[in-house]
Amino acid sequence: MLEIISIRLASIHDTPSIVDIYNQGIRNRNNAILDEIELDRYTEEFSTRDLVEFPIYLAIKNDSILGWISISPYRANRRAYSKSKEVSFYIDNQYVGKGIGSQLLQYVINSRTDIMFDSLFAILIANNQPSISLLKKFGFSLWGYMPKVLDMDGSRNDALIYGKNFV
Repeated sequence: MLEIISIRLASIHDTPSIVDIYNQGIRNRNNAILDEIELDRYTEEFSTRDLVEFPIYLAIKNDSILGWISISPYRANRRAYSKSKEVSFYIDNQYVGKGIGSQLLQYVINSRTDIMFDSLFAILIANNQPSISLLKKFGFSLWGYMPKVLDMDGSRNDALIYGKNFV
């Protein structure tokens, strides 16, 4: 079922909801972050973030944040990578499977020239099938396989890189 949402740029006032959704994903072990994010630390990092080049967009319905998508630098100290950016997305557990991730990813792709990327990629835990399916839906393909590089609470897991070139 597709939820109709609006999408907007995040602000510092949104950090409690962003962190709450982030921590849901961490508790679900949908990513390689093992320790929950602390609100104060995240808010401090957010306050210095360049939201023009590295935005965080929110999926909103009835003034509630249903999920978010973030664009991050990749190897920022190497200029040759400046047009390659990493995408991450997190959906509130209540709204997983309702088209929120698709709308957010489409929004980012449509904003490509504003965000200034030519390549977009995601680094995932190999068993995160919902995220892999979303990326494949948008034409992303497997760019990298890193076997057993993740130690997830004593269990070894593979990491995958899915990417897409837009030029």
